[in-house]
Amino acid sequence: TTLEIHAAPINPATFLTQYLFHPEEKAETPPRTVICTSATLATNGHFHHFKQRCGLSEAGEEKVLPAVFDYPQQALLYQPALPAYDYRNADGYYTAVAAEIERLLEVSRGRALCLFTSWSGLQQVSDRLKRPEAAVVWPLRAQGDAPRDALLTWFKSTRHSVLLATRSFWEGVDIPGEELSLVIMDKMPFPTPGDPLHSARMTMIDSNGQSSFGDYMLPLMNLALKQGFGRLIRRATDRGVVAILDERLSSKNYGRQTRQDLPPARFSRDFKDVHKFFQQALATD
Repeated sequence: TTLEIHAAPINPATFLTQYLFHPEEKAETPPRTVICTSATLATNGHFHHFKQRCGLSEAGEEKVLPAVFDYPQQALLYQPALPAYDYRNADGYYTAVAAEIERLLEVSRGRALCLFTSWSGLQQVSDRLKRPEAAVVWPLRAQGDAPRDALLTWFKSTRHSVLLATRSFWEGVDIPGEELSLVIMDKMPFPTPGDPLHSARMTMIDSNGQSSFGDYMLPLMNLALKQGFGRLIRRATDRGVVAILDERLSSKNYGRQTRQDLPPARFSRDFKDVHKFFQQALATD
C-alpha cells in the first residue's frame, strides 16, 4: 500500500510574486520580463481574476486579442430547453440529457466529444446510451474503458465515434478536422465546493470580505467552459457545434454574462438550427 500526500498553497500569489514576478535581483542584472499568454486568461474581458490569483497589482501592458477563427461561420453554440439540474431528481435530469445527446448524435453522425462535470453524470448517461433500446448506432466509449491516451487514439482512428469523458478531457485535447464536429457539455463546470483546496480558498476569500462565488467560483467556471469550447475549433477549416445543456446559461445573469465571454459563435436554442448547420456542412464537404 502506498500513501501519497499532496499539498498546494491556499494562496499561490505569495510564491509567484517572490520567485517569478519580483525575485531579488542583483544590481547588474537587467530587469526581468515575464509574459503571460493563453487563450483562457481573461474573464469578462479583463485580467482581474488572473492578476488577483497571481499577486499582480499591475502589469506593464494588458491586451485581450480578438479571436483568430471565424467563429460566426465555423461554429454554432446550441442550448436546448432542458430542465434545470435538481440533485433530488438527478435520474430524471440525466434521462433528459441522454435523450438530447441521442438526437444530437443523430444529426452529427457521431463525431462527438461529450464532456461531463462529474463521474456520476458520465456513468448515468453512458448507461442510458448503451442500452439496447437507445438509438445510438455510432461507436461509443467512455472514460474508464481504457487509459486516456488509448481512448484518444481510438477516437481519432475510428470514424463517426463518440467519446464520453470528464474533466481531464476538458483541456489538452487536440482533435482537428471533421473527426470532431460536436462538443457537448452537460453542465457549467463549477469547481466542487467540497474539494478541500477549493473549500479553503473560498473560506479565505469570504473572510476577507469578498465573494467566493463571484470572485472565485464564477471565474474558474468561466475559464473551464472556454477550455471545453476550445476542443472544437482547432484549425481555420474546422466546423462544428458546441452544445451546452445547462439552463443556467440563459436563465441566470451570470450565465448570460458567461455566454458573452465565450468565442463569438452563432447562438441558438432551436434544434432545427443544429440540423441545418450539419446539413450545410455536409453539402460543402
